[in-house]
Amino acid sequence: MKAQEHIKISRTIGFSPEELVATAKHQLQPSPYPLPLLLEAGSDDNLKDLLTQGLEENDVPRRWSCFQQVDIVRLQQERLVQGKAEFACAYGGRVFLFSSEESQKKFLADPKKYLKVPAKMPRKYNIAILGQRQSGKRTLARQLQEKYGWKVIDALNIVAEVLNKQRAIEKHVPSNMDPRSNSIHLSELEFKELIKGGNCPVSSILPLMLFNIGAQLQKKVPVQEELTEEQLEERRKLELKDKKKKKVADDNQEAPLDDLLLKEVQLCAGQEINGYIWVGYPVNEAQALELKESGIVFDKIIYLSDGVSLSEELPGEPGSIIAPRMRSNDVACVLEQEIEYADNMIRVVKEQMGEELVREVSIRGSKEQVLRRVQNVIDPFLLKTDEESNVRVSSDLPETGYGHLPWGDCADYCPVSLEQGWLLQGKEEFECQVQQRRYRFYGPSELALFKENLD
Repeated sequence: MKAQEHIKISRTIGFSPEELVATAKHQLQPSPYPLPLLLEAGSDDNLKDLLTQGLEENDVPRRWSCFQQVDIVRLQQERLVQGKAEFACAYGGRVFLFSSEESQKKFLADPKKYLKVPAKMPRKYNIAILGQRQSGKRTLARQLQEKYGWKVIDALNIVAEVLNKQRAIEKHVPSNMDPRSNSIHLSELEFKELIKGGNCPVSSILPLMLFNIGAQLQKKVPVQEELTEEQLEERRKLELKDKKKKKVADDNQEAPLDDLLLKEVQLCAGQEINGYIWVGYPVNEAQALELKESGIVFDKIIYLSDGVSLSEELPGEPGSIIAPRMRSNDVACVLEQEIEYADNMIRVVKEQMGEELVREVSIRGSKEQVLRRVQNVIDPFLLKTDEESNVRVSSDLPETGYGHLPWGDCADYCPVSLEQGWLLQGKEEFECQVQQRRYRFYGPSELALFKENLD
């Protein structure tokens, strides 16, 4: 027979005879051009219903696309936005979710246009990494930068670099965006206060960070006070008196530069600050409010946690990881104060930025394991186990008839044991799905090892 007279059915391990017949019949039929199908609004708590909505019992269920539940239209705009069951459609046997009716309509009008978008994390993504000292914030930031290409904004390093430069110069240069200065740093007043033993104005360091990445800044417009007629008249008299006292400057003489305080500098309107990993910022209410005023939002805030029992596999006491690191690096601290500071910091950040944005990640294990946990939180396209609320599981199937869930490449044998050279059959109580194919394991340790090392 000629090559074109053959058909190929791939990945049939675990298929029932009925599924093989249905798949063969489907491939033998002429392939009509697929049309998008608008699905009825579902529930975000039970997304799996969308996989079978409107289908007969013996129909092949739909599957999630490689974009999972991400709005593919917004992804083309370099934004990662989760879709909603309210705005769902099916195309080519796959289900797609959208964050709005506008995105849904755009996809329905031209699905192929958006299917060209790669299923990967976008460039416009902001993530903050917080935690105690020695928790590995900078190490994680470098790993994420290498994986995804986002740039790192290290708050403490930027402040330290600015202060070192100011200490090295003999004559103070005004802090101003004017080309004659083109530098944002501590004003002379702020710097002298710091030298005398005062604190760095950490609540207003955002302009230092924004200037460091090349963002356009401007002097803040003062908030107009509501004054009575008498107060306005008094202010006009004072302004007129000041003008009379001033000498008229020559036309060629340049006006002196204002030495701006950090709190007097703000981000120019209309700018988007995206694609950055913010290390150690924000850590207090003032910094969180400053971000809000600037219109800078985070997609996710990661709190590197020491001593929090995130699961049965990761027990521990607070400080049991941080304390040895501090001793080995000669970092002086009172552990109880460090823990109290971190607890207060993350509580304030949750209150100000939104608890749904903050995810605690254990720092126990190797740096690669920590990175994997963070990726599981932020990257929906990462190879990982499926959430049971999103996919059909054994309990969803009819007791008889069609509806078999396909196995993975190892059928019902434990893939971890096979890798170790043992042929052991998996157990029903230790089962998970990856890309809507199920895997069984000999025991809980094999299941945990599989989840940690899917790549």
